[in-house]
Amino acid sequence: MRTLLSIFAFLLIHGPTFSQKKKNDSTSTKTQLIILENNQKKLQNSIDSLFKKLKTEINTKNDLSTSQQDKLIKTASQKAIDSFTKKLSANFDVDKKELVGTFRLIKDSLNNIKVYKQKGIRIDRSEQNDSLIKRNVNITKVLIEIRDGVLFNIKAFTDNPKEVFTNSSSTNIFSFDRNSKATLRSNLTPRHYIRLVDFLTYDYEVDKYYIIEKEYIKLSTHQDSLNHKIFIQNNLRSFIDFRAYSDFLGLIDESANGIISFEGNSTFYLNPFNIARFHYLFKKFKAGVSYSRFDNDDRTIPITAIENNPLDMIQKSFLTAGTQLDIYETRIGKKFPYKILLKSKGNLFFTEVQGNSSDTKENTTTLGLGIGAGIEVERFSNFGINASLYLNRYQNNNIIENQILNFNTFSIHSEAYFYTNNDKDDAFFLRLKYEEGRFNLHPSRNFFNIQFGYKAVLNFNSKKE
Repeated sequence: MRTLLSIFAFLLIHGPTFSQKKKNDSTSTKTQLIILENNQKKLQNSIDSLFKKLKTEINTKNDLSTSQQDKLIKTASQKAIDSFTKKLSANFDVDKKELVGTFRLIKDSLNNIKVYKQKGIRIDRSEQNDSLIKRNVNITKVLIEIRDGVLFNIKAFTDNPKEVFTNSSSTNIFSFDRNSKATLRSNLTPRHYIRLVDFLTYDYEVDKYYIIEKEYIKLSTHQDSLNHKIFIQNNLRSFIDFRAYSDFLGLIDESANGIISFEGNSTFYLNPFNIARFHYLFKKFKAGVSYSRFDNDDRTIPITAIENNPLDMIQKSFLTAGTQLDIYETRIGKKFPYKILLKSKGNLFFTEVQGNSSDTKENTTTLGLGIGAGIEVERFSNFGINASLYLNRYQNNNIIENQILNFNTFSIHSEAYFYTNNDKDDAFFLRLKYEEGRFNLHPSRNFFNIQFGYKAVLNFNSKKE
């Protein structure tokens, strides 16, 4: 058991480090991909075998001294770490593109597309059915923008340069070619429309029923432009949004905030398809963790200080894990650069506290639940701002003996982002956060964060001694 614990401790000490890293070249990428696909089981078996062999040698060679045992452990562990980090690095950085589906124009249907007229209301208030009018159009080009798993913006150009058909609602990417209600309206006569099912189709690959986050598609009547294949990056870089922040007030000793924070988040889509026009219900949730580094003088909180201001447990939390759920999302139309959201969140905060004795330190956990609203505004495709308001409820069960500590707060969060050359891996952030007491906690109990951050790339190279 001591041997295994020693190995585990060594793994922690020599674990992943954080640094900037550029993308691998195509030759290195191809090599890593071969390693990733062909040697996964072999690597795992070799590591297991290595640890078993190590344990056997330690148990059978009683003549080894403690220093010799430690040296043997260190040597074997380093070999395992080198193999493991090489594997993890390949899985993280490899430029592995996976085909998920293909958009196709139906070549035989591009000419003489049927035009329909929207139903109206009779004088007696009874509804009329949509009617097929005596007019056809010829499609020459189709432009599509995919956002968060839906066809967000569609333009179909015709042989009449003045007429363009566009969508007035986002459309489910997996069912539009079977749904006669997925339509595009004429800019000349808004009550006239054509159906997507008549000229466009999407064929997804077997077992590749994936959500496409963002894609721009251009299709035309040219033979080499009738199809557009959709690829996604299937690596850890695509799934994990890792960021590093520095707190301005903490750096200049104006507030007891963390000096630097590391955050890792991942987004999961629950129901990305609209319920009507641009309205979504339980669209997605985000899960992640955050670690903050404090000055030694600020990290530990005396219990007496917590009784006076329990919000210190949130401000000086060194580790936070939680989720955020988008309950409802809406935008007025695709031409409006903002969307409004109703959100909920849940977080678990880990804080180091000091007991009545100066030598007594322990970690305590605080559960936080919040509900609020937010707005996301795009100034350009690569520059925007997000802002949200929350009412929060916190509960701690173990900081004060035989007493549950509950308190409420109101918080404001805002973040501006910018990335260059349409590369979201090269992004910068400015984040502001203000939180103050509410109801049973006086508003004078508050704190403020100003953080500058960037989106970083993980480097899994082992440390060199």
